[in-house]
Amino acid sequence: MLFDAGKARSLLLENYSKASCAYVKEQVLRQPELLKMLVSWLIGEDFVLAQRAAWVIGMMGDRHANVLKPYMDQLILAAQNPCHDAVARNVIRVWQFMDIDEQYAGKVYELCFNLLSSPSQAIAIRAFSATVCGNICCKYPVLADEIENMIPVWAQTDQPAMRVRLRDLSKKLGQLKR
Repeated sequence: MLFDAGKARSLLLENYSKASCAYVKEQVLRQPELLKMLVSWLIGEDFVLAQRAAWVIGMMGDRHANVLKPYMDQLILAAQNPCHDAVARNVIRVWQFMDIDEQYAGKVYELCFNLLSSPSQAIAIRAFSATVCGNICCKYPVLADEIENMIPVWAQTDQPAMRVRLRDLSKKLGQLKR
């Protein structure tokens, strides 16, 4: 049986579950031409489909983040203007596991820094942004001072889970200076 965009869409909209998302992910990995469609749903008009496609994208990030590298422009757009928190959360989650190319590192860093700096953002988005910023700082240590100077400010007002992520980020950045 051929799996196509229509079946993926139907499965995500009518039979939404962790199992259906995992199935769609496996089919997309087997048929890479479907990945373009999946990414396009992130920035499409249908916010329910965007949210559900985001979960599949997030699942792909755990082990296959680099297959999404050709779609960095769309992922950045999706994270900048998410129609649902799930879109930004899952895109940034993927970036944690991705080796981000130099041409995108500045945009991704700036976006994640701004999200990290915004106390109104969901904790998961901010936590994933902290990790992405730390990873980029490892490649471009000149950026580390900007983050290090803000960590104490952010930690004063944050919830315990975020303070743990910030402490880990601080340790990671401290190792860069050795």
